[in-house]
Amino acid sequence: MVRVFALLAILLPLFLAVYLRFFEPFWQLENLAAFLSLLPIYFGLLALIFLMMRHWLVSAGLLLTVLLSTLGMSSIFVNQSACGTNRLSVLQYNVYFDNPSISSLIDYVNQAQPDLVVLQEVSPRHGKALESLFRGYPYYYGGQIRVGYPSGQMVLSKTPLYGMTTHRTAAGHAFISLVWQTRFEQDVMVIAAHPPSPRNQQYWNERNDLLAEIETLALRSPLTFNLVVGDFNLASTTQRFDKFLPMFHTTPIHSWPVFLKRWHLQSYPIVAIDHLWVSNENSDSSPICQRERVVEITGSDHTAVMTVLNVN
Repeated sequence: MVRVFALLAILLPLFLAVYLRFFEPFWQLENLAAFLSLLPIYFGLLALIFLMMRHWLVSAGLLLTVLLSTLGMSSIFVNQSACGTNRLSVLQYNVYFDNPSISSLIDYVNQAQPDLVVLQEVSPRHGKALESLFRGYPYYYGGQIRVGYPSGQMVLSKTPLYGMTTHRTAAGHAFISLVWQTRFEQDVMVIAAHPPSPRNQQYWNERNDLLAEIETLALRSPLTFNLVVGDFNLASTTQRFDKFLPMFHTTPIHSWPVFLKRWHLQSYPIVAIDHLWVSNENSDSSPICQRERVVEITGSDHTAVMTVLNVN
């Protein structure tokens, strides 16, 4: 009986994980796939139970499974061999509409001086506070009259932005496209988006429609350097993520949740949904040199993520 229980307790979650990871299930199960990173905790507890029952071989196998499944979980990605001399830094952050203070964000931007800042869930109150950055970041999109904050977004840059456009889906969700003229005098097509959270089938469909429009626009870009960035509400542990922009480079970093809003409980980021995809035909190596969580910025249920890109 113990062996049957052990097999069921081990194999059923594994079969479910494989199905969620490599197939496109209906919306509830796709959302569940976001939490596949909890499996090591489950198998760790299971290993402890079997260890107490003196089933040494089963415990050893489970601990090995825990070790292997945590290898891909990271708060930082560094590829020193891909880091060239000409680099650009991009800071992305879901500010969180109810964030009472963004002083830590402003302090960090002033200290780290990223080349581009891409924000989601920016309220007019946050936008007012962000005006203190305009001296160092005189080029921005979001907050202007007749522009507002498209789906709560704002982009700030040290160097010129032009061709700014707000696109809207049939459901009314907005995303931004613009051309970023970098300090290396190279134009970059930037698409910034914050698709809706797929908490029901309607929003799931609307998110997927928005993803399709973004992908179409990105693939039609006439530029050789293209960037797609934002809080996509799409877990990196899903088949849909794997199929999105397959010709672009991306490196998922766990950035959510810092806390659980409904219960106001502190948590630890176990889901990668704040993404950046990049395509750079001029780079001889991987376009992504480094990505990491920025723990100095607080107040949101997301952590900020800093990405360092190779220019050539």
